[in-house]
Amino acid sequence: MSENTSLNGTHEDTDIKMASRRLAAIVDALQEVTHNHTTLLTLRTFLAVGIQEGQGVTEIAERLGAANATISRQLLDLGIRNRKLEDGFGLVEPHVDRSDLRKRAYYLTGKGREAMTYVVRQLMSDEALPPIATFRDGTRSPLP
Repeated sequence: MSENTSLNGTHEDTDIKMASRRLAAIVDALQEVTHNHTTLLTLRTFLAVGIQEGQGVTEIAERLGAANATISRQLLDLGIRNRKLEDGFGLVEPHVDRSDLRKRAYYLTGKGREAMTYVVRQLMSDEALPPIATFRDGTRSPLP
């Protein structure tokens, strides 16, 4: 087995461990924001909106390989009010297309931008960032 394929003490091993820690910190942070009531698809939907704002349900569904109805439910849960008309996570918001009132494009809210900023900073950081703070009370921020 060559040095590049071995995971026993190589630089590649260190890189994999660091990337794994970063990814775990990001998932933990987003789980905290959603009070552990989220799925991998919900997280992927949030990231899809953050990566390319202004997309509709169909574009996001195609990008994630999911059904429109499934993504629509995820976006509702990520929004201000969820599909049960309870408080949602407040991370994304729909904007109605003025030329076709049936269409909605999705954008990050201020809270969603803070969460996405944390995700990006965690990915770019050489060290783990402190845990993200809970946003719901509005008194704490995930950024130092």
